[in-house]
Amino acid sequence: MENEDDPFPTFIEWNGENDQVFDDLSISSADEYIHALAELKKVWGAQKDTPEGRKLNALVNLIVAYEEENYPIEPLDDTVRLDLLLNNR
Repeated sequence: MENEDDPFPTFIEWNGENDQVFDDLSISSADEYIHALAELKKVWGAQKDTPEGRKLNALVNLIVAYEEENYPIEPLDDTVRLDLLLNNR
């Protein structure tokens, strides 16, 4: 997965000191997505305003962007929504 043209592996090793490292990054493959999820698990629960907290925030933003593009959730049709509401009481 790692190669010199791919900034993502460098991002994974990021220590949280330079937020600008994320400006041009995105998750561009399923392998990177899985790697990002594994890294997210490592920093989950990190305190805000710490290197780990900044890494957590950046990972979440990158993962959400990837998921929105690759696994979109279509809004429910009003009829389906009403049916779900009525049948799940």
